Amino acid sequence: MLMIRYKAVYRLLLPGLLAFCAMPHAASAQTLTVENVRTDNFPELRFDLRADDNLVANKARLVVKDNYVPVTNFRIAAGKISGTGGSFVVAYNVPDPERLDGTTTFEYKGKSITTTYLVKKPTPEQEKAYPKEERSSNTLFYVIGGLGIVAGIAGFLLSRRNRSRQSTEANEYHVPPPPAPVAPPIAAVEAPLAPPVAPAPAPPASEDAYKPRQQPAPASIAETMVSPGVLPTITIRINERMSVLTPNGTLQKIGRSPECDLIITHPTVSKIHASIQLQNGTWWIEDLGSTNGTYANGQRITRAPLHDGSKLYFGQVTGAFNLPQ
Repeated sequence: MLMIRYKAVYRLLLPGLLAFCAMPHAASAQTLTVENVRTDNFPELRFDLRADDNLVANKARLVVKDNYVPVTNFRIAAGKISGTGGSFVVAYNVPDPERLDGTTTFEYKGKSITTTYLVKKPTPEQEKAYPKEERSSNTLFYVIGGLGIVAGIAGFLLSRRNRSRQSTEANEYHVPPPPAPVAPPIAAVEAPLAPPVAPAPAPPASEDAYKPRQQPAPASIAETMVSPGVLPTITIRINERMSVLTPNGTLQKIGRSPECDLIITHPTVSKIHASIQLQNGTWWIEDLGSTNGTYANGQRITRAPLHDGSKLYFGQVTGAFNLPQ
């Protein structure tokens, strides 16, 4: 009789235990995909999501991160297909409008998906961030350089023309002088032969003559390339805090890893992000395949020269390259 009661209780509890064990799996097995990214209203971003659940009703369980930083002011609305599941539109404004690319992460019920976005056309705010004086200064430089080349060619042609005219006028008014009289030949006088002189004996060779000369030790690469008085600085800004990095002229790696020469601790900076080096009197910066890219003067670069005052971006970290005055 007691055994029969235990079997009845077991049969009643078994379905409940199975349902309880299956609940976390069902909660984490939601379908969450990103179908489209729209940047036409930048700095506002819009993402078309598809999910099994109604994300509008479960907004509190949806987590949105921009470059791995949580976004609290995002907006969500139903798309063309709504109800218990379907299409949804998530929109938010990027924290840094000057940055033209990044990553967005959506987390919902244990499901996480990350997508990237890229803005190709700058906005008026970005035009203010990079004013036209910077572009016009380059244009003015090219115009002045072109005028200088044209002036140099014109001056060279005029100088050749003046020299040719002066030589022609000199030939017209120049009277050649009379030829000089020929001097009579001088009789050769035979000098008596001098007695042969025995060669002086060579001094005995010392042991030092066979020793190799000591060559001066070569200077280090950094000393031959740049002196400490002309070292540049890279001033970076992280969360309103400024740090100063000093390249030394050799190939130095920039990144988050402790093995880098110039260390920047920020989640948007790759472990080995970029490198800087002095070559033939010019400082060069090169991107080393970073995730969020390296920018110089508003342009994403693979390798570019640096000048005094160049603006740099390592992910979301801003910086400036300055040469000593």
